[in-house]
Amino acid sequence: FSYSLLVVCLAALVFDICVFAVSPRFPLYIVYHNHRYTMNAPETYERFRLAEGEEKMTYSADTKVQNAGTFRFNREDHTLGNLLASELLKDPRVLFAGYRMPHPLENYFLLRIQTTDDYTPVDALKNAVKNCSEIVTRLTFSLEESVRSSGARTDLK
Repeated sequence: FSYSLLVVCLAALVFDICVFAVSPRFPLYIVYHNHRYTMNAPETYERFRLAEGEEKMTYSADTKVQNAGTFRFNREDHTLGNLLASELLKDPRVLFAGYRMPHPLENYFLLRIQTTDDYTPVDALKNAVKNCSEIVTRLTFSLEESVRSSGARTDLK
């Protein structure tokens, strides 16, 4: 009975992990942690479900910089943050657009937008969302056309 096997078995008992032996000849083991028992990770549904009374998005205007503000998107992640920031930067009237997630275990991001004098951050965000929606519509149409022209079965569910 090897010492390394004893350590791995003890770790399996104490930390509730599964242990798999790769080869009985070599003392090499793969240890897989059961993620359901991770102490500091939030529940999966907490990533997208709003709490009661929580708003999806809030806006606060910057008091020091003219035509700038920060949007807070609750229960969202890098997917939407990067999409919006990238789309905003295509607009010539947007001087700055960037997002950040303050902590990986907190499910929100902050999107900061600064625009020219004749354009507000709220208008810039509305236009960016509209453009993203149009892109998704075109992509959906293109995908449906490709599936129809290929003759693939679409009745599978």
